Amino acid sequence: MSKVIKKQQLRWKMEEFKSPLNKLRSANFGIVEDDANKFPVCLLACSTSDIQSDALLIKQRRYASMIAATPELLVALQKTNDIIGKLTDANLKKHYAKLCIQYDENLKAVEKALGIKTEL
Repeated sequence: MSKVIKKQQLRWKMEEFKSPLNKLRSANFGIVEDDANKFPVCLLACSTSDIQSDALLIKQRRYASMIAATPELLVALQKTNDIIGKLTDANLKKHYAKLCIQYDENLKAVEKALGIKTEL
């Protein structure tokens, strides 16, 4: 059975920024810790050519979204596995509410990975 990390959960977010080095258009994506320090995790940089294709920018944005969602996806999977591992016919009702809550958390993490912004 997986052990859920009990320490402070890592949270990452994607940041898009324009590079002053490119003349016409450039997009670079950074993954930073989602806290006051914004510690950089990694950078996804496009090519060094002056003009970036829309297809390249879309691909980079999609990859950055998936990387930024990694900590939430890992924790969601660990929690879900832990709950499923405890299920039996006798305690199904007891864990059903936990599964519903975890399902919502899983959906949020997957939407983040796919770059989907949800309305609250």
